[in-house]
Amino acid sequence: MLGKYEAKIVSVHDPDEYLAAAATDAELETRKSDVLGAYKALAELKAAGKVHSIGVGAKDISVIELIVDSGIALDWAMFACSLTPFVHSEYSRGLLRKLETLGTKVINSAVFNAGFLIGGDHFDYQKISRERHPDKFVWRDRFTALCSEYGLKPAAVCVQFSFLFPQVVSVALNTTKPSRVQSNVELAEAPIPASFWARLKDEGLTSVGPPVTIRHAVNWNVAAHATDEQKGAMLDALRQMPKRIPQIARLACGLDEGLAGGNHSIALTVDFGDAAAFQAYASHPAHLEVIQKHIKPTMVPDSRSAVQFALPKSSL
Repeated sequence: MLGKYEAKIVSVHDPDEYLAAAATDAELETRKSDVLGAYKALAELKAAGKVHSIGVGAKDISVIELIVDSGIALDWAMFACSLTPFVHSEYSRGLLRKLETLGTKVINSAVFNAGFLIGGDHFDYQKISRERHPDKFVWRDRFTALCSEYGLKPAAVCVQFSFLFPQVVSVALNTTKPSRVQSNVELAEAPIPASFWARLKDEGLTSVGPPVTIRHAVNWNVAAHATDEQKGAMLDALRQMPKRIPQIARLACGLDEGLAGGNHSIALTVDFGDAAAFQAYASHPAHLEVIQKHIKPTMVPDSRSAVQFALPKSSL
């Protein structure tokens, strides 16, 4: 049938669906044995040098664990509908870490949950409605609103959510039309501020956020001549920086509440993924603009103090 074509990257297609079709526990065990037998055969082909790599793709990713737990060394595993902004269970994240220790590369696919996350009416290939599945639609409404606030395409967010997980080496997207190739590249390369990922987590829309390792803390005194309007404008400008400077993961600032004597009159903390992100922030034009326009005109000279310190390593 394939003629002279020799497949070098091989897998068993959707073995999870084959297992799900079992009518009894006994049949399920038989089907598990079938799947493992097929993978032992693929492993023999690789050992004989007839194929370059073996892998598996599945929506029910527990079948991936079944295969690797049997001793089969997978080169790659494709997660489908299991690692999206809406669905990313602790089990999925734990399996990612397990596969990493085994040297199995992960490809993420079906990142839109079959189109639902970007406006469709099918979730994981099943038609749903707002009346029967209100929780999913409420989540999508909030997700879409936050994307709109940041000026982001939900599709780009869904694609790049994969990149929060270092174990994911690639994202599989639909390329049935030539025009989709360029649009897929644009989705993968669209700039998304780190603070957007933090907002998703802080608002309870996701369970994971951007990795954060460095905190920048600054204190200074505001001059007596500074008006309430100037102070308010300065705080507003500082709080807008996360949307203007993509390296900022989180930012908090505020005037001293006067609970103790000898305090500075204002404090600012900014969190970053790494030292390089802090350096990019320090020289970013939007940051320098806030300093020149709002901070220097109201700051008591030589009153600033700052420190950058390491935070406990965040985990996905």
